[in-house]
Amino acid sequence: MNGMIIKNSFILFLYIISFNLQGQNLSEKDIYIVITENLNVRNQPKLESDIVHQVHLNDTIDVKNIVNNWYQIAYIENFENILTGYVHKDYVKKITKSNGEKVKVKEEQDLGFKSGFIYYGIRSFGLLLFASFVYYNYKTRTKDARFSGGYRGKDIDFLSFIKYAFYSLIISIPIALIAGIICFFA
Repeated sequence: MNGMIIKNSFILFLYIISFNLQGQNLSEKDIYIVITENLNVRNQPKLESDIVHQVHLNDTIDVKNIVNNWYQIAYIENFENILTGYVHKDYVKKITKSNGEKVKVKEEQDLGFKSGFIYYGIRSFGLLLFASFVYYNYKTRTKDARFSGGYRGKDIDFLSFIKYAFYSLIISIPIALIAGIICFFA
């Protein structure tokens, strides 16, 4: 049983650590993303130039040079040829600084009350449910020398599962509401 508690605690630790690892930047160069549905890549840095390629929303692009209000980018055509073209800077957003520090990008789909509520609500519910099962295992253990840890655990019954799931839901709703409000104003 002690081994099970240690294992569950280790899984909980990994779960919490995963929150801190999200969004770490692994690259030291500038990264740009497309912030419009479809963005035309042009042959020259002017609006009248021929369209040679198209990039799409949230595509990352490699900016080689800046010419007035145009970014010269490199793209791959037919998985073989590396070509260059130009996109207007109004449709591209820089998401990292040159020193690798992450820059906050305000995208409509990634901000707001709903996304914060769902994201943190699901995670807090899962975390609380896991913690309640660890508590249940600890609370219902029985001293038994036949087992390696010296204790034997009781399997959780359906009604106890529903009870702990309900408690986890009740506690995670205010957490999700607060997180949604914070994401709305962030």
